[in-house]
Amino acid sequence: MKLFPLFRGTVGLNNRIDPARIRFDQETFIQELAVAVNVVVDDSYRLTRRKGYAATSITSSCHSLFPYRSVCMAVVGSNLCVLDDGLNSTTIATVNPDAHMSYETVSKLVYYCNGYDNGIINLNTMSRSNWSKVDEDYIGPLTSRQFFSPDVGYLVAYYKGRFYVITVDQGFPVVWYTEPNSQHWVDFAQNYLPFESRVRMFRPLRDGIFVSTESETFFLLGEEPISGFEHVHVSDYPAIEGTDVIVPGSRIRDGRIIGEAVIWTTEQGICMGASGGYFDNLTADKIKLTSGFNRGSAVYYDGTYTVTLY
Repeated sequence: MKLFPLFRGTVGLNNRIDPARIRFDQETFIQELAVAVNVVVDDSYRLTRRKGYAATSITSSCHSLFPYRSVCMAVVGSNLCVLDDGLNSTTIATVNPDAHMSYETVSKLVYYCNGYDNGIINLNTMSRSNWSKVDEDYIGPLTSRQFFSPDVGYLVAYYKGRFYVITVDQGFPVVWYTEPNSQHWVDFAQNYLPFESRVRMFRPLRDGIFVSTESETFFLLGEEPISGFEHVHVSDYPAIEGTDVIVPGSRIRDGRIIGEAVIWTTEQGICMGASGGYFDNLTADKIKLTSGFNRGSAVYYDGTYTVTLY
């Protein structure tokens, strides 16, 4: 009796087609999956169980993790903490325990905000300072313009020497940007980009910024907000807030993406964006998520993008 293999590997999940029509290669015996729960598919099409988890010394609720070099920031209970490799925590500040934190790094300083609290962490001294213009002297030509510290935003990003702070001002979303090479000085009369709906994603790359509102995703191509960004529309569906991460382009599309790229999750699948406004829905033909997710959390580690939605 001659035996024929029925399964040698898989290319992953496909929930967009009828399970009875799942693709199966009769020569390689590689197929798609109609259902996949707690499994991992590697580059060799091998299917294995996802690794489990172990309890830590952290017993309070924990969210807003942000890895940076050898440490990790996180909100533990009502404290913003720095965690080391052994999960020992150093409390930096008391913050709103329910608000998700946004982070940005410049040199060894970590800037953070969550819509209620903001500040700067010095990782050399494990100390915190206020995000205020009083810490910095104005450098520039004589002017009658008035400068103020940025409002407390819920997203922060750094691009071409400017900080961009996203807030909701009198019910309307606004992206405020600082003066060049300054994190403290904002002219509220002119240093802003207005939007029609909440900004869910604001991720700079080397030549522009990927932005998602509640209705679309686009790329702001250019270097200076004053001279004007070119608005490049990329999709009619938005990102799920909190799912965007920076990844090395060499790990995407067989290494054809130059520089860094952004990966984020939408209800239409997992998407990526690269320099120039290049956009691709990586799972458009295979994965469709159920609707109703308000936000998520994502991490890129060891070549794998992992996202949790809730």
